[in-house]
Amino acid sequence: MGRPLLFVTKNGVNEAIQDEEIVYFSVSDNYVEFKLTDNRKFKIRSSLQLAQERLPAESFCRIHRSYVVRLNHVRLIGETVIMKNGDELPIGREHKAELLNHFECF
Repeated sequence: MGRPLLFVTKNGVNEAIQDEEIVYFSVSDNYVEFKLTDNRKFKIRSSLQLAQERLPAESFCRIHRSYVVRLNHVRLIGETVIMKNGDELPIGREHKAELLNHFECF
């Protein structure tokens, strides 16, 4: 793992979060909620765009106005996106082609 992407403060303790630990993140109101590989979740006050700009562009893709996924955690792409952890996420029509461009399709 590389340098910590960010530190999350909970109960006065700072925890380092690596970008490799992020499965996907979504926005609701003024908060971005991150879902991690160990099924933990945490929220930060931010916009989806600002959070996405802080991450490696080659590893993450926006799939919906409210969702960004880490590409190596995507299992299936259809009417929705199924993540390797089983979570089913919505996909916007305008984002599907961009998502598929990240993969070799046979």
